[in-house]
Amino acid sequence: MSLYVLLAIALGVVAGWSAYVREQACASSLITGVIVFFIFGGVNYLFLPTLNLWGYDAIWIEFTIASIIGVFVSSSIDDEKGTFWRFIPLIICLCMLCVRIGSSAKMFHAEEYSKLLKPQKVEDSLFVNMVHPIPVEKMISVKREYAKDLASKRIENIPSLGSRCKFGGGDMINLNGSFAVKTAEGNELTLNFENEKVWVLPLEHSGLLKWRKNGVTDGYAIVSAHDPNRIFFITEVNGEALKLRYLESACFGDNIERYVRTHGYASYGLTDFSMELDDSGKPYWVITMYEPTIGFGGEEAKGVLIVDMQTGLIEECKIDETPSWVDLIQPKDLVYTQINDWGKFKLGFWNGLFEGTDVNEATPGMSLVYSEGKSYWYSGIQSSGADKSSSGFMLIDTRTKEATHYSVAGINEQAARDVIEAQSEWVRMSKFSANEAVLYNVHGVPTYYMTLTGDGIKNAGYAFVSLKNELYFAAESTPQKALQSYLKVLQNGNQFMINDGDKIAEEVVEFTVKDIVFENDTYYVLFNEVKGKEFIGTSDAFPEMKWTKIGQKVNVSYTNTEALVISLNSYDIVDFEI
Repeated sequence: MSLYVLLAIALGVVAGWSAYVREQACASSLITGVIVFFIFGGVNYLFLPTLNLWGYDAIWIEFTIASIIGVFVSSSIDDEKGTFWRFIPLIICLCMLCVRIGSSAKMFHAEEYSKLLKPQKVEDSLFVNMVHPIPVEKMISVKREYAKDLASKRIENIPSLGSRCKFGGGDMINLNGSFAVKTAEGNELTLNFENEKVWVLPLEHSGLLKWRKNGVTDGYAIVSAHDPNRIFFITEVNGEALKLRYLESACFGDNIERYVRTHGYASYGLTDFSMELDDSGKPYWVITMYEPTIGFGGEEAKGVLIVDMQTGLIEECKIDETPSWVDLIQPKDLVYTQINDWGKFKLGFWNGLFEGTDVNEATPGMSLVYSEGKSYWYSGIQSSGADKSSSGFMLIDTRTKEATHYSVAGINEQAARDVIEAQSEWVRMSKFSANEAVLYNVHGVPTYYMTLTGDGIKNAGYAFVSLKNELYFAAESTPQKALQSYLKVLQNGNQFMINDGDKIAEEVVEFTVKDIVFENDTYYVLFNEVKGKEFIGTSDAFPEMKWTKIGQKVNVSYTNTEALVISLNSYDIVDFEI
């Protein structure tokens, strides 16, 4: 806090100096300085700017405003003495503005900005090898708003909490580990996670008075990003009651940003306050530390602060020293800006501004995707000014910022959403809306996957659209049914192919049915020949499934993965006739 007080004093002195008029107006300059001291002291306490003279704008903006205030006060007094000296602080600030522009402007440093991101470009034919397929059960089907709504309904059933707390915004993480918990309902459980994508939402104060009365909140929620029925409202971890003190909703010294700023980090660039859990279920804030690398611009992540949400213990880590359970180091907005700078300025500033040769940009919005236990920022890449087409996409490692540019031409995310809303009769008649589209490898075909919602935020359906050809799409009430319908469309169109024209290897094998059950419009089948895995399909995609009996021989094909639940690509009962 001392740095913010010193800054306010300095601003008051600058304003007083600029307002000073010899002999006649000493009182005016003193009053001006005091007023500026209190105004900027309050502003800085509320907004917590970065207090660093080089690379950050806040201090210079405030000095400029203070100088202008002083000059304005002095100009209202009819005295011609000492006029030049009153302008010295303002002149210094204007000179610094010139230095800032010269050291940072993209006009003068276009090449440097374009090289902040250095993506490795790979061709369409390598898509299948480098982007690994995942089962539909592992695709992200629960969005942030839906996860928050599901968690909020849990708290409404607990009057002692619902009246004073609410859940925060939430962050998606890749969770590993096994830990014992006690839920808000009093249930004791042992939770096991293995590379499972979940939303974590801290319990926040519902207002100033609630914070003042309670000081801490009693836990957090975990909501599966795959299964909306997998929700845990946790108040105790490994035998210790959770007492979250340093929160975004807390006030004064308990507010997480104010707490960090006033404990040694007032002069550091801080962004992306994300909640994450370690492998034992303990909650932390992970805050990205960044600094400019091109004058006052070209921000780069340099490490993280890991803050215990209960004790306030702060650990500073460089990127390569950050614990493996931390997913989010590279800020989303920073990465998005660097993608656009790479696409716009790689052939120079004037080309990016006027000529437009080989100028690309990120498609609107970015999403978080996971592959092989790693997390990535995903963004489509399109030609500048393009409306619906995409020239490829980019995956950026959220820890290291290692980037790969996949040259896979087709439609962009917005176009995929438009296809489902306009061309799917079921979606159009139901008046559903398509949500954020994320690209996956579906049996070798680059495919957008998205959820559908009606009047509320609850999932009402699921859809797939081919990136390469918008004529291939499907939308159904469950992810499994949507996938089976989509695979059928691809099979009918002979789309299981990659760039070199070779078919994806897929063997038809004969199995014996060990057991079969029907649940939620989906058949689950066990085969004697395959241990530890179950197979799924629908009668819409495979009509013979509804006639299956235990012990029957069936010919099936599927893409073998490490998943325990595998979608069937074909299903035929041997010697079956209606």
